[in-house]
Amino acid sequence: MRRSFACLNPKSHHFPFQSKLFFSTAPPSVTLTLLRQCKTVLQAKLVHQQILTRGLTHHFTTHLVASYLSLHSPHLALSLLQQLPPSPPDVFWWNVLIRDSIRLGFLHQVLRIFSQMRKLAWRPDHYTFPFVLKACGELSSFRRGASLHALVCSGGFDSNVFVCNALVAMYGRCGTLDDARQVFDEMLESRVWDVISWNSVMAAYAQNGDAESTIIMFDRMINEFGSSPDAVGVVNALPACASMGAWMWGKQVHGFAVRSGLFEDKVDNFDMTSDLEWTEKISECPVYRPSVEEFHDPLTFLQKIARQASKYGICKIVSPLKASVSASDVLMKERRGFKFKTYVQRLPLVEGHKIPFSKGENNYTYQSFESMANKAFIQRFPSLRCLSPATLEKKFWHEMAHGRKETVEYGVNIEGSGFSSDPNDQLGNSKWNLKSLSHLPNSTFRLLQYQIPGITDPMLYIGMLFSIFAWHVEDHYLYSINYHHSGAAKIWYGVPGETAFDFEKVVQEHVSASSKKVDGVSESLAEKTTMFPPRILLEHNITVYRTVQMPGEFVITFPKAYHAGFSLGFNCGEAVNLAIGDWFPWGAIARENYALVGKMVIFPFEELICKEAILLFKSWRNESSEAEHFSECPIKVSFLHYICSFNKALRKLNDLGALFSYSSVSQGTIHCSFCKRDCYLGFLECNCCYLHSCLFHGFNSLPFFFVYWSS
Repeated sequence: MRRSFACLNPKSHHFPFQSKLFFSTAPPSVTLTLLRQCKTVLQAKLVHQQILTRGLTHHFTTHLVASYLSLHSPHLALSLLQQLPPSPPDVFWWNVLIRDSIRLGFLHQVLRIFSQMRKLAWRPDHYTFPFVLKACGELSSFRRGASLHALVCSGGFDSNVFVCNALVAMYGRCGTLDDARQVFDEMLESRVWDVISWNSVMAAYAQNGDAESTIIMFDRMINEFGSSPDAVGVVNALPACASMGAWMWGKQVHGFAVRSGLFEDKVDNFDMTSDLEWTEKISECPVYRPSVEEFHDPLTFLQKIARQASKYGICKIVSPLKASVSASDVLMKERRGFKFKTYVQRLPLVEGHKIPFSKGENNYTYQSFESMANKAFIQRFPSLRCLSPATLEKKFWHEMAHGRKETVEYGVNIEGSGFSSDPNDQLGNSKWNLKSLSHLPNSTFRLLQYQIPGITDPMLYIGMLFSIFAWHVEDHYLYSINYHHSGAAKIWYGVPGETAFDFEKVVQEHVSASSKKVDGVSESLAEKTTMFPPRILLEHNITVYRTVQMPGEFVITFPKAYHAGFSLGFNCGEAVNLAIGDWFPWGAIARENYALVGKMVIFPFEELICKEAILLFKSWRNESSEAEHFSECPIKVSFLHYICSFNKALRKLNDLGALFSYSSVSQGTIHCSFCKRDCYLGFLECNCCYLHSCLFHGFNSLPFFFVYWSS
């Protein structure tokens, strides 16, 4: 049913006029004023309705388009544009519509709008093509980009510097460097170029890993063509110098930037004050360097080191195998069209040590995020002298306490993997490939019949300078295994699981103002947005350990070990959770804590412990290795504890006169309607409303309940 706008009360929408009579007789100039004062789409629609009633549409169409665009209603603006006859001045509104779609990341919509524009015989101008070419580049759509190139030539825009710059950038993003270079060379021959032209071709080479060509183009720009690079050109050149180890070139680029006044060296202005001396008092966690033979099976190796390493909460493992295919190649070539969104973190920390964050609007490719992150790093630290992790760690905590307001971006929980499927990649074909970890024989998750992103399947984490992961424990108090694919280092802090309760107490008393408990910790920790310096823990005798993770290294976090950290520049990491035998006691604690607050479990603990116990019984033997004993013993103890509590609950229910129903076939996992606990061996069902309950609630009578249980 079509809605009528006549029944709405203008006063309730804060209209600047008081009566419909005044509006209906107002001259066009007043109508235009009212249209410009509209604050909501509904108000604009009311004005639009009156314009239609008075037959003034042809006078106000472009003004209505402008109003709808300013009120973020592009579909209404498009419907009006489709009714306009083609006119060169009005192409502007198509460009605004396309530009806004680009800004919001609706790249496919850009192409649809452009297609509609051409069908209606509108002629794109030199502002239209750069927007649409950018969408093609972001989508890595070479076919569409090449078609647009043909339109550019046929339309006579191949001599326009803005359009040609966009062509170079588009081909660079699509990875076709020969085409990008051909367009750029033609621009040089016809003398249609500017500083942005050089930035575009340097960015094309840099994004595709051709550092040598990036430096060559920077050199040609200055020495052959006598042009002065801007800050963007310097930002493209410096990472290329670093990746090639061309320090002399890097110093020359840096010297040029300083002489030109493009950068100031902010590192020299940073005072290493004495209140950061605590960073030097944090002990390092254990580092393991297994041989290729020891490295063969990750879970066997983990069981071997767990008894000692778990005392530190975290540990680092240096891989003896190297990836021959980089994560950047995997994400740019093996996974065509890979894009991700980020969370925007606001610095410094606010009261209560909270990290304010919001979802970002940008839809990044791997290259575009790397370019943005490197640019941000160099603008902050233009000096090419070695910035040690210790220096950057002090700088981070100084910024958190005294820094200016700014934002950083962090791509978190990105589904996928940076490990290569290339059969010649040693690390990608090893058992340490995080994609295969949950399927290994000693992994408890092999018993799950479904995959859980982030738990059984790895996720990517793509960060920049000072991207933060706040203090937290893993879901269900699981292990986590974190691999650093490429880029700058990460600083990690960890607290042993056995001191988790003391950690939570310190947070509640000295960090968070909230005393409410969630999942056994304060509400602020459960939100995973609380970041505070380890100094607070050290002052209250809580042991903290640290490690600096470099590319090619794994960091393990142990059950119930709180951990946090931050990036020291652009990097790409990958993480997944892990459960082996010694996790079950921690899993039982997590299950009880979840039930206390009615938090839904992510996977069925009861089903897993029962299945592991059955498999142990079937494979029982008199002798086992020390590592096997360390892994199997917690399973047996946890299962016995569970069976004892289960039998105790059954006896109580029998005394209350509950009706029992036994099944030799499992009905799968059922979730308790009251506490969300997972039930596998048995559950209660109401005969009236068919609600399900676990066996562990204090029922005084059970007149309408049946108890279902299975073997």
